[in-house]
Amino acid sequence: MNKFHFLPALLVLSYAVSPVLLAGDTPAVFQSSEEMAHAICGTKGKVPWGEGAKIIESLKAGITFPKRCERGNTFAVLLTRGYEKEVVQALLDNGVNPDYAEPGEYSARMTAACCSDDKITDILLSGNFDASARSPDGETIFLMAVDNEDRDVRNNILKQKISPETVNAPGRDGNSVLIRYVRDELSGMDGLPDKFAALGADFNIKSAEGLPLLQAATVIKSRTNNNQKLLDIHIFLNQIVYFRKKSFHIMHGYKYHAHRLHFY
Repeated sequence: MNKFHFLPALLVLSYAVSPVLLAGDTPAVFQSSEEMAHAICGTKGKVPWGEGAKIIESLKAGITFPKRCERGNTFAVLLTRGYEKEVVQALLDNGVNPDYAEPGEYSARMTAACCSDDKITDILLSGNFDASARSPDGETIFLMAVDNEDRDVRNNILKQKISPETVNAPGRDGNSVLIRYVRDELSGMDGLPDKFAALGADFNIKSAEGLPLLQAATVIKSRTNNNQKLLDIHIFLNQIVYFRKKSFHIMHGYKYHAHRLHFY
């Protein structure tokens, strides 16, 4: 008889009895919160294959997710490592607070707003959350999400129920999202007057220097053709006329002539 005849059956049986035998001595779950914290924060770079699933299974087994690790806020660090969205959802399902942060550090939600892709922000920047919360740098979650390099993140935040107070709140530079828009200081911001209007953006708002909207548009460090930018803003305001059925005042150009636009 062939001595290898029963080998395949033995291999299948051994794997059924102990799923980790074929993967070495690595346990299926973390043995403690401290071990999980070290796995998340003790290394940098690409997440090892299967580690996200291991976190999920550990939570199911009753291991408490660690709030802190050697690099600070564990949830925030986890987001910077690029774990799967299923891990993030599992943390939320287990009651881990994405708004937790010690003074001077980013919460997980802030980290998602500034630095994560749409797969993560679809989870953390949807539903009931405080988009006005400020990072240690003075930026609101709303402003960070709008300026995220991933356009899908921006589109997601603009679909949420954001209060006009948050939309018009200044960032660390003293300027609101609308002033940053007209100055080309945001990542790939084009053709959004309807969305700004729907969120209650204040078109009478002034820049940190006290300049009204159209004049603020001429103060551009990155563009040389200010006349073209001014024309762009005129087109922008004409679109607002179409989308928003109300009146507002603007200060026009360098001459400070007050105008009222009537919406019919």
